[in-house]
Amino acid sequence: MLAELTSDEALERWRAHWAESLASPPSSRHRVMVASGTEPGGGRVVAGFASFGPSTDEDRWPATDAELYELCVEQDQAGHGHGSRLLNAAAATMAEDGFGTVCTWLLEQDVPGRKFLQSSGWAADGARKTLDMRVGVPMIRLHAALDPQ
Repeated sequence: MLAELTSDEALERWRAHWAESLASPPSSRHRVMVASGTEPGGGRVVAGFASFGPSTDEDRWPATDAELYELCVEQDQAGHGHGSRLLNAAAATMAEDGFGTVCTWLLEQDVPGRKFLQSSGWAADGARKTLDMRVGVPMIRLHAALDPQ
């Protein structure tokens, strides 16, 4: 499965998907934020990104409930605060966009991801689903309230 997802053909499909997503988001409330970092030679690199927008879950109301679709930080950029800054900026933007709550789905075995979000006030809400990767991969949903400031 990993070989399929990282093949040259798959990488080109991912590039095309991201280019289309960035050029034509489904709504003005669908956002992507990027954190930049410094590489060893002093140049700038993409350190990570966060994508978010209206919730896609059937038991959530997309007018008031947001979803953090992805929060990724490059492994060599981890530990520099990029994840925290992205999460805080995304939460502030979601609140400005009128969302009151936010949720995200994590692999159940992603203990570091869960600890990171829990340290920022997120909690599991009891929702579960299975990601089909030719074998079932259990996922849990976490949520948090957004500060309207």
